[in-house]
Amino acid sequence: MIKKILNEPLYKNSVYLIINQALMALFGFVFWSFAARTFASNDIGLATAVISAVSIISNLSLLGLNVAILKYKDKVLNFNALLVTSLISLVVSVILLLSYDKLNIGIYFVLFTLFQTIYVISNSILISQDRQKIVLIKDLAFSVLKVSLVFVLSGLIGLLWSWFIGILVALLVSLVFVKLEFKFDISSLHKISAFSFFNYLSSLLGVLPGLLLPIIIVHYLGGSYSAYFYVAWMIAGLLFVIPGSISSNLLAVGDLSKLRKALLFSIVLLVLGVVGVFVCGSFVLGLFNPEYITALNLLYILALSSIPYGIRTVYNSYFNVLG
Repeated sequence: MIKKILNEPLYKNSVYLIINQALMALFGFVFWSFAARTFASNDIGLATAVISAVSIISNLSLLGLNVAILKYKDKVLNFNALLVTSLISLVVSVILLLSYDKLNIGIYFVLFTLFQTIYVISNSILISQDRQKIVLIKDLAFSVLKVSLVFVLSGLIGLLWSWFIGILVALLVSLVFVKLEFKFDISSLHKISAFSFFNYLSSLLGVLPGLLLPIIIVHYLGGSYSAYFYVAWMIAGLLFVIPGSISSNLLAVGDLSKLRKALLFSIVLLVLGVVGVFVCGSFVLGLFNPEYITALNLLYILALSSIPYGIRTVYNSYFNVLG
């Protein structure tokens, strides 16, 4: 069975990305567990709100080009997508900063958002080039640095700096390996505009609820409840990345005959993951801090939602292959 998985490119490359996300989740667990026991829950809630704001702007800036990169595998498109998404994230983050900067994080917020956007695009480029191992290495570099720095930095700014420096170093690693053709060609974007636009809308509808909720919770309930939500979302997020990894590789392979394998592989792993959450969820939340067990029922609901989410995600890639 294991040999069969390793010989099947869809399974093998998906496993690389799932292992990658599992390691990131493990380091994320260490990061937030230490933070939950060391920092005030209000600081953690504010940090998660800032990180969510960065992720929202980054996702708004992608325009679906991260998905188009996987499908078309065009070096000119890679460069143009990187350029356009970077410019959009730069402009939007500056506008937001000028209108609202109560935390006084200034230019660092703009750079944080820019690096996050390039980070996501570089992931798509590497996957399209069958360099999932490099994705694993760069994400591991981000995770190790992030965790290492949180032990020596303090306060809200320390939490944000550890995240920021980790992304910067991982980004530099990835840019060494991505293949670009430095030629601005608007036609490379125009020909995939319809494909990118509909994927953009689909992606936004999928990610915005999870990114907006920490900000909304901070506003109405305070930083502590945002922290409870974020920890539950982070744990359940490990399940959400399973179909995401499999569907990304299905699109990169471009073989519709692999749909059944992708779907079954995703469902089996998700069911195992959901069982694990129901058995160990309370224990895992308690490792962060006993007060985080408040989010247990939310964690159960999020875990169960990963199964219909997984089916939708895999079929979404199937329709993207169709074009």
